[in-house]
Amino acid sequence: MADNPRNGVMLIVLGAGLAVMTHLRPQGLNVPPLIMDALCLAIVSAGVAVLLGASGRPRLRAWAMVACLVTMTAGPAWIALGPGGRTCNAGTSAPLSAAVLSGRQKVQGVGCRIAFGFGGLILAGMAVAAVVMAVRTKPTGTI
Repeated sequence: MADNPRNGVMLIVLGAGLAVMTHLRPQGLNVPPLIMDALCLAIVSAGVAVLLGASGRPRLRAWAMVACLVTMTAGPAWIALGPGGRTCNAGTSAPLSAAVLSGRQKVQGVGCRIAFGFGGLILAGMAVAAVVMAVRTKPTGTI
């Protein structure tokens, strides 16, 4: 079910449509257009990976997943390392938690950068692992 070609096509259309919409109205972005393009490409490459999995091309699918993970790191890396100040919301979405009941708390500067930097490092590690898996994947078989 995860490799349903329809799901892959929907992801590709979603990512491409989002890219088009952000270029039509760039004034609504809170990130540089290049970062948004990378995040849209992550969605498109995930759709390509689903299509390649459904068509029985494991090596190409593995490389599409590498592209997905690498482009997904753009957002957290920009928040962690980019110029200017950063603000993000802190809290949990767990039902009846103190953060939800009392409202979300704004985190300024370094706290925001550290949180997203840590997430970016996790994604970068996943991308490295995906490269290793892609190199080990046989063209017509599994790892």
